[in-house]
Amino acid sequence: MRGDEILCQAYAPWWGRGVTEIGAVTAEAHRRKGYAKMTCGYLARDCEALGFTTHWTCHASNAGSVKVAQALGFRSERPYELIEYTKTD
Repeated sequence: MRGDEILCQAYAPWWGRGVTEIGAVTAEAHRRKGYAKMTCGYLARDCEALGFTTHWTCHASNAGSVKVAQALGFRSERPYELIEYTKTD
């Protein structure tokens, strides 16, 4: 935060079986300044202190997210399939 402005948000939305996925959303004007690495670094430490292993998921084409994951020490890359369910009438 800077005043009332959100610079970067870190999140851990999915928890289960000792694993949580973490990630970040950084305001476009504040990208490439290290905020995602900093906020997710704190979040990962807190999750791990609770006994959870952290995972990072992003699309391979998201170079910024890949760079943050690598900077935080995530090394095991593997492909995944995203399945989206939409409501039909």
